[in-house]
Amino acid sequence: MRPFSVNTPWLWVLGAILVYVLLFFAFYPPFYASWDEHQILDLAVGLWNGTPFQEDVGYACLNTQTNQGYFPHTFFGRPLSLLPFVGFGLGAVFLSGLFIHLANLGLLALLFRKFLIDTRWLILYLFFPAFMWASRTLFAELLTASFILAAFYFYDSSSLRGRVLAGFACGLAFLTRFDSL
Repeated sequence: MRPFSVNTPWLWVLGAILVYVLLFFAFYPPFYASWDEHQILDLAVGLWNGTPFQEDVGYACLNTQTNQGYFPHTFFGRPLSLLPFVGFGLGAVFLSGLFIHLANLGLLALLFRKFLIDTRWLILYLFFPAFMWASRTLFAELLTASFILAAFYFYDSSSLRGRVLAGFACGLAFLTRFDSL
């Protein structure tokens, strides 16, 4: 079956997206629960305020003490991706996982279109338990997957531009989580 055929496999995918978004908001977590997420959010808020250092020991949460203050043990990629959400408050920060998960679905749709794979297979990705859970956290895995999917998409092209974009996407994946490659 062709990816954009007349018998509307995209309606199945759109319906699944609607169900996923409803489930996401039904169990929406407006708080963070782990020290990893705390460090990611701490660095994002610090970058938003102009300094990556935390001066108050009460908010340091296993950070490294330096002369300037406490510095989080995390990669810069995920906190940088949170910057557009930080200004809207803590609840908005957790929406980033929803957007990343849906962006990954879009990248997979592009790959499926390129390789003539039926788009209804996207539903398996959308409801895969590990990805559903990761979309509700601040962890870097989904963002890293975004960059790796983009790298696959661009690398498949035969042009130099595509290969350079694939390398750039791999570099962003490395910035987000160095052990991803």
